[in-house]
Amino acid sequence: MAVELKEKSAANMEISAVFEEIRDVVRADARGRIVLGSEFSGKNFMVARSANGDLLLTPVAVIPEREVWLYSGSEEAQAFWRGMEQSRNGQVVKGEDFTKYLAEEE
Repeated sequence: MAVELKEKSAANMEISAVFEEIRDVVRADARGRIVLGSEFSGKNFMVARSANGDLLLTPVAVIPEREVWLYSGSEEAQAFWRGMEQSRNGQVVKGEDFTKYLAEEE
């Protein structure tokens, strides 16, 4: 059975997808857990509930808080990604030799 879903996400983006039933009826255990199957093992999901009680599991990637700025679209993030692209393309410039700042070993 296929089900089509159209709604707005938290970011107010329209979500439109056709869902295919992949499991028969599942029953939550005493702790509220359901088994999805080994193909979903170790994955993270955002869980949303509609007004009528339907649940939507959306696979998500989790990044460390200290790296969130890289995906923020800020000027700093854009400069970082531009620099990464330049480096990938071999567009590098030899900089100052910083070895003079190393503490001398005795």
